[in-house]
Amino acid sequence: EELGAKVRTWRSAAELLSALEASGAASQEAASGGSSGSTAGPRHMVVLLESEEMPKEGDPLAAYIAKMSAERRSIFVVPAWLAETFQQRRRLPLDAFRAMP
Repeated sequence: EELGAKVRTWRSAAELLSALEASGAASQEAASGGSSGSTAGPRHMVVLLESEEMPKEGDPLAAYIAKMSAERRSIFVVPAWLAETFQQRRRLPLDAFRAMP
């Protein structure tokens, strides 16, 4: 928030799924940055997931994530990404901290 980012929290997989659907995170348009020219779209989204929060096979969230391209699934990272990014004062590559295969 200090850097101008919007922060959303969720208490359940259903809330996260709702937020992802609202943002269009799985759409092809989202992967290309959207058509509106806005830079605040889903391509700048990062979802922090603890290992125990990973969706289980058969969950609606898991099915939604499975529809996402590998590039789009890279938005799911472990919390260490945020800690390291803050400590090093630069945005680190998401791929190095992937939470999802």
